[in-house]
Amino acid sequence: MSEITYSPTIQIQRNFQGSVDYSQILQSFMKSLADRTTEQVISNVTLEPSKDQIINIGVPYGKSAVVITIKSSYSGSATNGITIKVYYSPDGQNYDTDTDEIYEHPFTAGQTKQKTYIIAAVQPYIRVVISNNDTAENVTLDGVWITML
Repeated sequence: MSEITYSPTIQIQRNFQGSVDYSQILQSFMKSLADRTTEQVISNVTLEPSKDQIINIGVPYGKSAVVITIKSSYSGSATNGITIKVYYSPDGQNYDTDTDEIYEHPFTAGQTKQKTYIIAAVQPYIRVVISNNDTAENVTLDGVWITML
């Protein structure tokens, strides 16, 4: 099992002296909405049969969703694809033990498939587990990209 931790940094300005400058707050809010930087967190990683790739994501304050795009390549003799499971944590240590958020990634033997998933940021920490369901063939994770909304 391989594990990656992704924690983007967001700077928040606060004015604690004197009055509140609502125009500055509005400008910061609008900038954060427009700031949708996408980062590639995985590139050309081989996921062995029946193995998992874990991505831990720290959700910055003010963000409400995580968009994750997964591109995977399957061998011509593959019989199963990958599954994506999402777990939540209030503190980055205690993650859910079970989940209802399970996605079957598109699969066709011998082809490359890409799909984007939108994950609600209901807790400040999210764990995404990508599982190779094939018991005999590797899957190549050509790329995994994360965007905060």
